[in-house]
Amino acid sequence: MNKLFLLILTTSLSLTSVLKAQDKNYYDDSFLRYDNYIYKDSIKTVQLFRDGWRDGFPLINLNSAEQLVLTFEDLSGLVENYAYSFVHCDANWEPSQLMPMEYLEGIQENLINNYEYSGNTRQQFIRYTLRFPNQNIKLTKSGNYLLKVFDMQNDELVLTRQFFVVENRVNVNFDIKRATQARYRHTHHEVDFSIQPGKYNLTNPYTDMKTVILQNHDWQGAMHNLEPTFVKSTELVFNYDDRNLFPGLNNWRFFDTRNLNYIAENTRDIEVYNNRYNVFLEQDEPRKIKQYLDRGDINGGYLIRNDDRRLNDILEADYAWVHFALPYPQELKNGNLYIYGELSNWRIRNEFKLKYNSRTGQYEKKLYLKQGYYNYLYMYTKDGSDSGDLTFIDGSHAQAENDYSIFVYHRQNSDIYDRLVGFNSTSFPR
Repeated sequence: MNKLFLLILTTSLSLTSVLKAQDKNYYDDSFLRYDNYIYKDSIKTVQLFRDGWRDGFPLINLNSAEQLVLTFEDLSGLVENYAYSFVHCDANWEPSQLMPMEYLEGIQENLINNYEYSGNTRQQFIRYTLRFPNQNIKLTKSGNYLLKVFDMQNDELVLTRQFFVVENRVNVNFDIKRATQARYRHTHHEVDFSIQPGKYNLTNPYTDMKTVILQNHDWQGAMHNLEPTFVKSTELVFNYDDRNLFPGLNNWRFFDTRNLNYIAENTRDIEVYNNRYNVFLEQDEPRKIKQYLDRGDINGGYLIRNDDRRLNDILEADYAWVHFALPYPQELKNGNLYIYGELSNWRIRNEFKLKYNSRTGQYEKKLYLKQGYYNYLYMYTKDGSDSGDLTFIDGSHAQAENDYSIFVYHRQNSDIYDRLVGFNSTSFPR
């Protein structure tokens, strides 16, 4: 039996039990997660995007010539035999019932042969690049996929990344507005939408169809499986006043390390010690009750670049310890604060948790990040909760601009997997 299929089958059973029972093995870095995750400490700056669409979702059309690009950097300085494979998943990010031969054509496990060395940097690294589908592998089904990168030498996981293959069988149209309900009018967005099946046989939408609405690229706060409020002959309408509300949030905070030879906006100082750059940001401040000020952002994302090098702005982009500081009158007793955004993989992770310094009266954290331009917000989580609140420190305003995306999944009677039959993305306010 195929090695990959055995891994999918056994992991599917264990993942379900782990997530439901909160089994301690889930927190072991060797445990396979159907999520964006890094399993090796020396791996940094993982990005997966469609070629030519760096700030969009890692999504390609089925049977197209489009490719996804994976890049990551290994700070160990050693060239490893990294390989990759794929797992097809259902709409809930659990392994589907398909065998690899049913969603892949070609070699199921392939080496990543494209790598380059850093140059003119204090931190040495090796940058790996993978483009797929390619001459070795083709994806034959739509839906959710998990990309696995592992060390061929010892079969240990290195990283996992989620991506999407869409068929575009149905059209999705947005009707986003400020919240209809008065109490949310100034703080929330209402995401109404409609689906036009056209000639596609969209069987029972109440049982066979699943929808997912995202704000920005944040799966942590995704809205799942709204049912249509009206079903017409040519259209499904999703028009709610309450179940489809997202906080408008605030402008994303930012810092700019594209040039480490001068102090950029929101930066207090740059120092070098132990042969590493240290960037000290200006003190942040809580903004929950402050008036909204409109300024541009990139909705929680980040861009990698070194503006001070002429040869290669990626391979000559260095790493720096970035120091965050958020003054607060006292330590929160029943929860924690985290730095949140694409830099944290849109997840609440321990390595991004701030620690309260009673001597300085502020929350503090330092992160080792590659040069670039970064957005972030502060996420508050209550003890014992696996979800968080981005408005606790930063507030929420209906004037704030966000990206919204909708994924439409469907399983026809003869299918044993969830097709991704529709996708659309827009911003509001435009």
